[in-house]
Amino acid sequence: SHSIQTCQTNPQNTNFLTPNKFVRHIFLPILKRGRVANIVLEVSSLATLHSSAMIVKVGDIVDETTDIVSCAGFVWLVGDRDQVDEDTDAVMSSFVLSVIDV
Repeated sequence: SHSIQTCQTNPQNTNFLTPNKFVRHIFLPILKRGRVANIVLEVSSLATLHSSAMIVKVGDIVDETTDIVSCAGFVWLVGDRDQVDEDTDAVMSSFVLSVIDV
């Protein structure tokens, strides 16, 4: 059975609801259609790296990214906002996806 009672009071201590980390999900774009010839992504030295995944691999035929589903991969960063911003710049400057015409 289900109760239809509702909470009539607000919690007194809401500190646990305050975020203490900043999160960014970076989508790595494919800039042109073709066959993937090379992929470079340096994430091992990032202070805020949570995880990363590369969807495409060398040899794949790819189309230009048009949405989050059609990207080359992802990087998740978690930590202090300033450090996440710095690591985001590092990710984007290190990412190279070389594509040759087919």
